[in-house]
Amino acid sequence: ARAQRGAADLTGIEELKPALSYDDLQKMANVADTPVKRAAFELLRDTAGREPEIARIRVGDVLLEDGIVRLYDKSHTTVRDSIPISESTKAAIQPLLTGKSPDAPLFPFGSRKTASTILNKLVEDLAEAANIGAATKIRAKDIRTAVATYTSLEAIKAGHSPALV
Repeated sequence: ARAQRGAADLTGIEELKPALSYDDLQKMANVADTPVKRAAFELLRDTAGREPEIARIRVGDVLLEDGIVRLYDKSHTTVRDSIPISESTKAAIQPLLTGKSPDAPLFPFGSRKTASTILNKLVEDLAEAANIGAATKIRAKDIRTAVATYTSLEAIKAGHSPALV
């Protein structure tokens, strides 16, 4: 049977438990001890971007004055999304912009495959340093899942569609 239009079934919604809590995300941010680690973590958290999308960010894709970062498709020819970034993310990115041309990569990660590996290793290292996820490896996708889950839960609790957030 189809659900009645406008009625939301919230049964079991409180049981949604991503691998990372809000506190875990903050702990990871606190142990990001280099400019590259901090900026990569902040961008993963703020944008919920996939590893290759974060790795493909170029200096010119960061619009600090507007508080936006552009994420591109695989070919880096079409903007997939322009995403607002927090003040902490702006501060984390700033040191990586200095002295680089707009076409320069923001991160020194190399190829897309290498970048995914490096970003996942970076996230694992942050989780380990923050004493999170001892039983399982924490990956970049766990940050995406946590951000999406918490954003959706807040939207639903406020009576909005998560798709509109």
